[in-house]
Amino acid sequence: MSHMPARKLAASDILVSVRLATSGKKKVQEGEYRSALVDLCEAHKLNPFLTPAVAWQIPAHYFLNEHSAIEDILDYKRLVKCIDIGSILSGLEPRFGEQLSDELLARCRFYSPTQQMPIVNGKKTNDLLPARGALLSVLEDAVRAVFVRYLCEVSLADTVRHAGVELALRMWANAIAPGGEIGPHYHTRSWISAVYYPIADYRAVRGGLLVLGPMPFQMGHMPDLPQLHIEPAPGLIVVFPSYFGHRVLKTNQTRVSIAADLLPIAETVNWNTANEGADL
Repeated sequence: MSHMPARKLAASDILVSVRLATSGKKKVQEGEYRSALVDLCEAHKLNPFLTPAVAWQIPAHYFLNEHSAIEDILDYKRLVKCIDIGSILSGLEPRFGEQLSDELLARCRFYSPTQQMPIVNGKKTNDLLPARGALLSVLEDAVRAVFVRYLCEVSLADTVRHAGVELALRMWANAIAPGGEIGPHYHTRSWISAVYYPIADYRAVRGGLLVLGPMPFQMGHMPDLPQLHIEPAPGLIVVFPSYFGHRVLKTNQTRVSIAADLLPIAETVNWNTANEGADL
């Protein structure tokens, strides 16, 4: 779901879109769903990269019983792509994922998660870029190539071109211990997200599945949102819009994954000013 801007994205568009999205979120929380949708749709029209402007449409439609609109927003068949890293990098060393995990654990510092990243019994790194380590550099190149392919396949490349923005990449690693999980969340300051599974095959224990669909609890109780369950496998990269809520089910073994976000540089430069006093 995206609107192609008729002109280049300006700083004023970012400021106004954040204000509209903040207003729309507040109206959803106050039960003014129809009015909220007006603000949220206008925000997304002004700034197609503003993820909360789409995410907050989901509870508005849900509580208006407009489930067909939700299915359009959560178009899993069109907007979720599962790509094997081997199809991006030819001649990849068979033990690449295992060696990369070792490199991460040896070189990177893992921190306790913040409230925005509801990890239970797990930790995450800060941004892994610029890449430090040969294997991580290889992964960075692969993820960039995956995002380029994704934008072309889902017809979003022209959205970037017409908006006149450059795209920035950030990556981090998550490590969840046995019994751990990640609660429902979405990536508020990103546009397109991805997750890469370097090693373990979780299918044998039916744990640690990625579930697309569940939105953060503060958006309200939405038990029958459409969901997509994805079984992690070594070398798999899953790509989806950042407004997709998602969670990781409880795992019975150590689970390492590398997440990535793609966002416009304009969003990075202007976000702090635009987001001042806002809570998206």
